[in-house]
Amino acid sequence: MVKRTFFRAIPLSALFLLLAFTGCVEQSSNIVTFDETLISTTFDNKLLAPVAIYRDNVVLDTLPARTSRTYPINRKGPVKHAWMLIAPYDQLGNKAGIEPRTDLGVQYRLSSTYTLDNGSAKDASGTSRTIFTPLVANYGFQDLRLIVNYQTNDQVITNYLIPRDASVQLTHAPYFYWNSESNVRLEEVAGFNYYMFTRRDTLPGRSLELNSDYQYEGSGRTKALVVQ
Repeated sequence: MVKRTFFRAIPLSALFLLLAFTGCVEQSSNIVTFDETLISTTFDNKLLAPVAIYRDNVVLDTLPARTSRTYPINRKGPVKHAWMLIAPYDQLGNKAGIEPRTDLGVQYRLSSTYTLDNGSAKDASGTSRTIFTPLVANYGFQDLRLIVNYQTNDQVITNYLIPRDASVQLTHAPYFYWNSESNVRLEEVAGFNYYMFTRRDTLPGRSLELNSDYQYEGSGRTKALVVQ
């Protein structure tokens, strides 16, 4: 005699609840089933550049650098969010830096908080990548052109200029991918000199390092690259 085993059907709401417990990463204490009303989503932008916030593939808002905002939802059903870094323009009107878009997936919490920092971006393949922005202090006599990750797979040649006696902007800074060979090359616009800062250089003032100051935690800002 063959023994038969019977399985009880799982209610749909219970299935969604199970998925929420196993797949969610947002910060909150309330798990949602999709027959409940979602309350809100908070985005905390730690970066030194504005980001575009998307809800269900439609732009919800532009969030300025170093800003946190909460957006109400007040409806039932699955809601998806994403964000995209907004690069500044260079002197020729071209984007200076990368603009990765990061899909955050479905919100499984009644109220969720997402922290947008230099470790939470993804590249075009969906791979998580660390990003950074070079802080350049130009005390020389020439305007400098910014080139990042020179002669690496992540190379970005820009016409973004750092004027003499000035620093790169900290409210709309250009960002780039951080890798083991990352470097910054600064070329004089009206001269022949250039300056290199690399992760492998151990000379004082020539090493490329991320800033660990609490004030700029998560921003991806480097220690000052001084040209004088």
